[in-house]
Amino acid sequence: LYSVTVTDTATGCFGTTDVSVPSNLTAQAPTVAMSNSGSVVCEGSWVTIPAIAAGPITGYQWFKDEQTLGAVGKSAALTLPNVQLAQSGSYRLVISSNCGSFTSTVFALTVNPKPTVVLAFPVGSTVTGAGVATITVPAPLTDKVLQASGGVQYERFILIGWTATRTGSFR
Repeated sequence: LYSVTVTDTATGCFGTTDVSVPSNLTAQAPTVAMSNSGSVVCEGSWVTIPAIAAGPITGYQWFKDEQTLGAVGKSAALTLPNVQLAQSGSYRLVISSNCGSFTSTVFALTVNPKPTVVLAFPVGSTVTGAGVATITVPAPLTDKVLQASGGVQYERFILIGWTATRTGSFR
């Protein structure tokens, strides 16, 4: 039990009151951690960097390579749509509370470039039925999934009656 007295210095008047303060009050520091240590994605992907933050939090600030992301990240999860190569780096979340600032561990984001495939179809060629056409694919082509213009994905092409101008293992 505490007694508080307030005195008006101009008039000399004062007032007193008793205040009961619970003795079990403690300041709880918030906690912050990354739910995993990183991710490897392809250019153009949608990435969410998930952090786990708990406790009395008054603010969130995301950093990439020790530079603030400004108003981009104001929560415990950072979403990056359509990631580009330049967004590869080390991400951290700093949370603030009345007890100070607390920094998460690093989330390492690696953005790999999309493979570039140029298919060269002979100019002026028309293929109907069982005709023959030459399609040139620059090497090396290491991806195992090829996609037709309609969005259908294929794991391999079957080439019948072709001659490779570049020898090697084709799949």
